[in-house]
This record gives sequence, C-alpha cells and structure tokens, in this order.
Amino acid sequence: MPTNGSIKYFDKELMRYREEILEKVNFSSTYTNFPWSLTVKEVLTFISFLYSIKDRKKRIEKMVLLFIKLYLFNSFFYFLKKEL
Repeated sequence: MPTNGSIKYFDKELMRYREEILEKVNFSSTYTNFPWSLTVKEVLTFISFLYSIKDRKKRIEKMVLLFIKLYLFNSFFYFLKKEL
C-alpha cells in the first residue's frame, strides 16, 4: 500500500482536478442503476447531458427511431422463423 505520492493525468493531480480529468477520459460510472421506470428516451437524454451532446433532441430522436426499426426488424424475423 503506497504511503505517499500522487496520481497525475494530463499533468494535473487527480485528487485536485478529478472532475475535469474524468470528463476528458470519458468516464461514466458503471455503478449507475437507472430506475426501470425510465424510458429509453429518458436514459438517452440523461446520458446526453452527462456527455454534453450537441443537438441532443435531434440525435435522441434518431436513436429512438433506430431502436424501433431494429425491434420491428427482429420481431418480424422471429415471427417468420417461428412460422417455418
């Protein structure tokens, strides 16, 4: 167990500039548990704020439409496979 020293990223001490450093390395906690009551759109909106996504509304709508298309596509082939 170390007894002294410091950790640096981008020539900045982690303990002092933690938030700035984690933003640069694209850190998102894996311990985040979204409530099951959130929709896909709500989760994407939250993440878009977390990562400061530009044009978030337009990009989220595009993602939601993609998810719907994938769901319909997969459902169709599942049904087709089941009928054969």
